[in-house]
Amino acid sequence: MQRLIVSLVVCGVLILSQSLPAQESTSKPEKAEATAPKHEFTSVDDVLSEGTFQVDVLELVVPEEAEQIARKLKEFAQEHPVWFATQAALRKPGEPIPYDKRMGITEEEYKIFNDSPKLVKARKTRTATLRIHKFGSSYVFDGDRDLPSLTSVTIDADGKFVRTPIGDFKRRTEHKTSADTPLGAWTGRTWSSLDGDLNTLEVTDAKLTLGVRAESGHTLILYEIKGFSPKGKFRLSRMLAFDPNQE
Repeated sequence: MQRLIVSLVVCGVLILSQSLPAQESTSKPEKAEATAPKHEFTSVDDVLSEGTFQVDVLELVVPEEAEQIARKLKEFAQEHPVWFATQAALRKPGEPIPYDKRMGITEEEYKIFNDSPKLVKARKTRTATLRIHKFGSSYVFDGDRDLPSLTSVTIDADGKFVRTPIGDFKRRTEHKTSADTPLGAWTGRTWSSLDGDLNTLEVTDAKLTLGVRAESGHTLILYEIKGFSPKGKFRLSRMLAFDPNQE
């Protein structure tokens, strides 16, 4: 239970950080220009081109110490589900459950657990091949055996929609993150879709984000599908980074 909470908090911090509006600079114009990002997302054509690319497959990780503490809290939650649920209901929105020595960890360890979202890092797990084709005004992905979930995903070059095997994503959100987020400073756009029927208990929340890293100019592709049905919960997530100017 707690491992799930950690993961949700981690993803939540990333999404919220991506969604925060950029703060106005209080520096003088000449200084503001000197610290401006080297690369910014302005259009799909800026970050995608036709070709075959070697991409880094990334995952978000937290320090091992935080993982161990999360396991202890998970055991506590399983042994005391009523107490845990009661405390969770009493807490203020956005705040953690107050520390209690019955949790089986020290107060310092609990602080580390609550601070773990700030320690999340993106780690490369492997290299994969992604082919990008250009048909008219659309880019079409071919992940083949390396990235099958991305195969046939289509991005409109004008940025109006993303087409996937599960439907079109048309709701758009712009992002500009700071350097202290897990993926560093980057700008981009998310296309998303929320579809479902609570009467049949089938809901799917899906999104695809296209961005560019401020320092390197590398392209980011974040693809996530999650939801639930009578058969249970499901989640698919992919994070990719690559140099769009590969030979």
